[in-house]
Amino acid sequence: MIVVKTKIDLSKIPNAGNGLFANQPIPVGMPVAIKQSGTYDSYTQKEFECFDEKFKNFIQDFGCLKSGVWRVDKGRDKFINHSRSPNLTFDGVARRNIAPGEELTYDYREIDDNMFLNPPDWL
Repeated sequence: MIVVKTKIDLSKIPNAGNGLFANQPIPVGMPVAIKQSGTYDSYTQKEFECFDEKFKNFIQDFGCLKSGVWRVDKGRDKFINHSRSPNLTFDGVARRNIAPGEELTYDYREIDDNMFLNPPDWL
């Protein structure tokens, strides 16, 4: 769940589609994305394997795999894109000051085990 003012817009990251952008100044250390029960759907790997290809692709595009469980955020969190120099930690806290209009990013290698199992070309 995003706890700061944001907007969804076209990402400046090549081939990323939409991204999530700060709509307010965010100081270093401020929580931005809080993971709490009810703000995401969870699927075991066994459940994931039973889904059709279209839903699997959705989960892989908008979710992450951690410790054998796929998690797909229900809110704007799913629009946070990958960066090798992200401005958010694994826990959704600002690593540095973030200016309004700046895209919010994670390093997917920290939050998604699937990035190691099936690394995409852009990682």
